[in-house]
Amino acid sequence: MPRLLRAAALPHVLPPRRRRAPDRRVVRAVPPRPRAPPLPRAPPLPRAPPPRGHHDGAAFLSWLRGQAELGAGADPWLTRTFLSGDSAGANLAHHVTVRAASGQIAVSPARVVGYILLSAFFAGAERTATEADLRAGVSLTIAMADQLWRMSLPVGASLDHPLANPFGPESPSLAPVELPPALVVAPLSDVLRDRVLGYGARLKDMGKAVEVVRFEGEQHGFSVRQPFGEAADELLRVIKRFVYRGN
Repeated sequence: MPRLLRAAALPHVLPPRRRRAPDRRVVRAVPPRPRAPPLPRAPPLPRAPPPRGHHDGAAFLSWLRGQAELGAGADPWLTRTFLSGDSAGANLAHHVTVRAASGQIAVSPARVVGYILLSAFFAGAERTATEADLRAGVSLTIAMADQLWRMSLPVGASLDHPLANPFGPESPSLAPVELPPALVVAPLSDVLRDRVLGYGARLKDMGKAVEVVRFEGEQHGFSVRQPFGEAADELLRVIKRFVYRGN
């Protein structure tokens, strides 16, 4: 039977200290040494360009294309590829899908047949109703979102930058882009709820194939924060239905 051995500290008895005779030497005051001047502050390091993740996504699609070009040895699923992401990953999935659908990334003979945005991390200079509601006790506050964008966008850029706002004044129109069908998941207790629902509504107005699924009472990134909850289980069923539709 295993035994549990506990290590205990043993008392350590110190011998009595001898009293030292008072030091009667004269102590001279030494003037303080002059301090070195402060070093000049280094210039701030340049921020990494935010599209770096987009370039990685493009490189991945190029790899898929190379796999599909193997011909008979290629995996059949390469002709039914879906792009998906949660929060900032959903933002990335949107931009990479747009680049592929607009021909900026050569994908064929592989095919991106759909994309899935979960709690998409979008923004805009003009606040929505939910963004203006400064509630506490949520997984993502608007102050947190603003700080993350300040660290990500180019210096001096506003929240209408194309990376943050796909429908901003500087963003290219998505109307002529032949986007594949989209599944947009909107947690209704998310501070970005209106932004996500607006994304789906704008795509529908353009005649795009889009399905918007609402999750009542769920917050930003709920499927990541509670991956074994009932809402996450339902989300998997929704994604499965979307992926296998028409198959």
